[in-house]
This record gives sequence, structure tokens and C-alpha cells, in this order.
Amino acid sequence: MARCLRVLFLAAILTSVPFAFASDTVLAKANYPEGPLWYHQKLYYGEMVRDRVTISTDLKTTATFWEMPGCGPVSIAPYRQQELLVLCHMAHKVVRVSMAGATIRVIDRDSGGLPIVHPNDSDADDKGGVYFTASGEFHPSAPATGAVLYLDRDGKVRRLADGIRYANGIAVDLKNRRVFVSEHLNRRVLAFPLLDDGSLGRRIVFFDFVAIKHTPRFQLDALAGPDGL
Repeated sequence: MARCLRVLFLAAILTSVPFAFASDTVLAKANYPEGPLWYHQKLYYGEMVRDRVTISTDLKTTATFWEMPGCGPVSIAPYRQQELLVLCHMAHKVVRVSMAGATIRVIDRDSGGLPIVHPNDSDADDKGGVYFTASGEFHPSAPATGAVLYLDRDGKVRRLADGIRYANGIAVDLKNRRVFVSEHLNRRVLAFPLLDDGSLGRRIVFFDFVAIKHTPRFQLDALAGPDGL
């Protein structure tokens, strides 16, 4: 009865209030667009197969902001309040880029000397640093080699977590002091406590798509799972 009353109440509201719906607007055709970033009143996004980052200053026209052969850019994040960090998924590198679109530094290993394998998604914190994922290989039988890394404002790359089955999307929740990570191939979202020194605490499963009751299971593809956050 309570559910029926809620439905009737919602229906009454919807029929009594006029709504204006905005239509989608196509800004530009893009080749495999990834990682949009709205920053300082400008839109940036990667075009993965064109190895470039595109910019729009007016949401009407676009231009090439930065490019690097073989990069495969998938994510862009503010870094040190005066740079951008571009993740080159295909080149296994992260690149510091000036706000004028010039390459400052190319990073392909963490501070311990381990390679950065398929960097995937990124999100900035409030200290001038960037948290990002290195996904590992995208295959149903691939080992859990995904990781979470942190590039601090001094240029040091720390590996904070590993053993993730394809670490995909990442989101920093500063208010609640935690970091979310999509564990794509395990079809779940992980949550890590964000500690005072910027490191991550013990992971928990925040959301498990497979455990959802009364909903269809993922049956479309063996590789289906949570992507961006």
C-alpha cells in the first residue's frame, strides 16, 4: 500500500508540473573519445586512436591541445594546479603537460622501478597530486595485476595498491576520505580509506554487481564490468 501511495504521489507531481527537457548537442565528431575534463572553463578530452587531446574553449569549436604518437590518451587530470596529467594507455606512460600544451615530463615507471602497465583513469586530490589506475591486461584469464598509483606534486610516483583484476575507473571522495576503484573484471567497485599521508587503507567491496538480487546477471559478455566512475 505504501509503495502504491508513493507511486500515485509521484504521478500527481509529474502531471502537475511543466518540464523543459534539453536535447543532446553534438560538439564534434571524435575518434574513440575518453576521459573528459572540465577545467578552468575549458573542456579537454582524449581521442585515443588519434593520439591527441582535444580542447574546446567555447563548446562550439574544437582544436588539438596536445599530441604524442603512440600515446592512446584515455584520461586527463589537473596536476599541481598549473599542469595537466595525460594517461597514455597504449604507450604505458603518464605525461605531464603544461597548460600551453607542451610536454614537460614522460613517466613510465613508479619510484620503485616497476613499469606502469596500461594507465587507465585518473582523479586529482586537493594537494596538487593525482591518483590513477594502471589496469593490467584486459582478458578473462589475465592475472590480477591492476594497481592504484599516486603522482605527488614533487613528481614521485607511489604504488599504493595492487592485485586488482583490471583496475579501471577511479574517483577521489575527499569529503568522506576514500578512493573508489572499478575492478572491472571482477564486476565490482572497491573503496579504500584515504589516509592522512595520502596512502590507502585496507580495501573493501563497496558495490558488487554480481551480488545484486532480482536483477538480470551480466550475460552479455565475459568482459562486462564497471568502467569509469
